[in-house]
Amino acid sequence: MAYNSTLIMTNTGMRTMEAGNLRWRDIDVRTDQHNRKFVCINVRGKGKFRELVAASNVASYLDRIKAISKATKADDFVFTTNAGKPAVNLYNSLIESLLTESGLLQSSSGSPAAPTVSATPMQPSASWKALTYIFSPSKWELP
Repeated sequence: MAYNSTLIMTNTGMRTMEAGNLRWRDIDVRTDQHNRKFVCINVRGKGKFRELVAASNVASYLDRIKAISKATKADDFVFTTNAGKPAVNLYNSLIESLLTESGLLQSSSGSPAAPTVSATPMQPSASWKALTYIFSPSKWELP
């Protein structure tokens, strides 16, 4: 779940508070005039609303979450725990562990890196780099 949520947030520019408020009813998969699929996501955070538009790959990440989630009704939160309850901290401890293991807990300037996903989809965040590091094929080998 954390991997897919990071992919979604990285590919949409979704902020942490917006992700925490996201419900299945806020997501609409559409098709353009050239029959290409894209996703419209209505998000809320700090009393403001905005619409995110994302490529079809985000729809596949959402499908993966829905397939393993116990919370899939329209009013259910998208990002949940294994028990189907809303994920309160959005997997920050997992992301912090990934940053630590990949050596990315500190930025290039030496200051601590925040264990969050980048708000800019075009700039890879430390979290994305950590996920790439942890989920690389060399990490799949058993000790």
